[in-house]
Amino acid sequence: MVTSSHSKTPSLDLVQIASPCTADWDAMSGDERMRHCGDCNLNVYNISDMSRDEALAFLAQREGGTCVRMLKRPDGTVITRDCPVGLAAVRAKFVRLSLATAGLILAMLTTATAACAKVPYLRMGAICLPELPNPTSALNLPPNAQPTLGRLKERPQTPRPEIPQP
Repeated sequence: MVTSSHSKTPSLDLVQIASPCTADWDAMSGDERMRHCGDCNLNVYNISDMSRDEALAFLAQREGGTCVRMLKRPDGTVITRDCPVGLAAVRAKFVRLSLATAGLILAMLTTATAACAKVPYLRMGAICLPELPNPTSALNLPPNAQPTLGRLKERPQTPRPEIPQP
């Protein structure tokens, strides 16, 4: 497990891919959390689809030979499902979309009410709502950002300090 220099807590931002892989994630079988790579016959785990706590727990129990898929920002921060910056951006887009939809519905109801006052019959029809935005589009990534796939580096074996016995 990778730990920060200031504490004994794991740090996702220090995770490095030892040997980047060019395998196509979309061609692998599995779900968004784990897929099986036919090229190397290993499971590939999507850290970016895990919460930060889940990713830390996952890395704590894994050793070398584990393949992962992850997205990193230019500053080296690993993006997880519960990334506060990404979540805030997704929430902001959702609020804007909700307000726009509410405004559209209000405008349609106002128009329908005005039309009803002039015409003795009511017209009805389906309302088309826009699709919700892709959550990963709100993560402020550069347009050419690509996830990195590959085997994790082996962590160096450091001796544990002896605890004196009373």
